[in-house]
Amino acid sequence: MPLALQPKLLRVLQEKRFRRVGATNERECDVRILAATNRPLEQLIRSGRFREDLYYRLNVVSLEVPPLRQRREDIPLLSTFFLQRFAQEMGRPLTNIAANAMATLQAYDWPGNVRELENAIERAVIFSNGNTLQLPNLPAPICSVQVTESACPDIPHSEGSLSEKLDALEEQLIHQALRDAQGIQAQAAELLGISRSNLQYKLKKYKLL
Repeated sequence: MPLALQPKLLRVLQEKRFRRVGATNERECDVRILAATNRPLEQLIRSGRFREDLYYRLNVVSLEVPPLRQRREDIPLLSTFFLQRFAQEMGRPLTNIAANAMATLQAYDWPGNVRELENAIERAVIFSNGNTLQLPNLPAPICSVQVTESACPDIPHSEGSLSEKLDALEEQLIHQALRDAQGIQAQAAELLGISRSNLQYKLKKYKLL
């Protein structure tokens, strides 16, 4: 946002009034602002490129979404969702992702975050044959990532809705995390990137306690 525009927005937020271009009278407004950015606003404030008062006026409730490489446990679920969607749109019989393809997806750093993952799955669906998405179907930069064979299971092929399939996959991932953590819930929760209380909720949900 240009620096000259920032005080105008700040005035609207503080006074809830604005004047249209060319108008002589002010109008009242009652709005809720949802703002998003991938820029480091604190650094922009220090460099004089973003107003500090506007920042604190906007920053009432702050939600930080980590990059995909910091929440790799989301990759199987997101990949499943995109696979289901694009397979349906393109009329392909794909229902499964090969284990080595999933391991590679989880090893890649995803500089483009979820949008890049979405595009990668769409591209893979276009070039896939059969009911399983294979590693060579993925874009070359992703295929070039060196990984060992992953313990991550294939996306389960079962009857039911997308929500039921995602639940089945989540249950498998929780089983794997508990095995890797030798049954220690705190360590399993850390491996999954969730809180211990969230893990305990899911253990009760899937009757794993």
